Amino acid sequence: DSITSSNAYWGLTANNCSGELSANSSCTIKVRYNATRSGKYTSTLKISSQSMVIARTAMTGSLQYGAPALSQTSINAPALFINQPYTSSLVLTNTSAGIIKVLGTLFEKESSALQFTSDTCTGVTLTTGQSCVLGVQVQFPAEGSVETNVGFKLSSANTDVVAVGLFAAASPAKNILLVDPV
Repeated sequence: DSITSSNAYWGLTANNCSGELSANSSCTIKVRYNATRSGKYTSTLKISSQSMVIARTAMTGSLQYGAPALSQTSINAPALFINQPYTSSLVLTNTSAGIIKVLGTLFEKESSALQFTSDTCTGVTLTTGQSCVLGVQVQFPAEGSVETNVGFKLSSANTDVVAVGLFAAASPAKNILLVDPV
């Protein structure tokens, strides 16, 4: 006996249909729609016993991904001194009727001066109007600068990554001596 789906986006999650069913009895088959890309997907659930198909049912599902919007177009840190931290937040909002699945976050170029301070986005599915926040910190241990992109890896039909530019630089602090004339 077997129960199969003709499309991998449809998965069998539970099945208490084993052995023989007596007259006027029933069993339950639960399926889950697991699409990961936008589109419409169909499948046929087929129940077979002793090499004979005893039941078929058609299943249809669709998934539409949303449009991501970022809270800012770039992150430009002010002039920094060595070991002076600068933090910023990047908000990702779903502005459409579809969904957005956030797979992760990224810095295009890695730097010891960059780190994520918070992340409410990774692994989240955003529905219409929902947002998540990514906290970013820049702190240079020595004189230097960084120019990179910071953003989100998405599972979407149209966009795999959405990001903004980040620029920051640090220089040594200047000692300034102020003298009060007497």
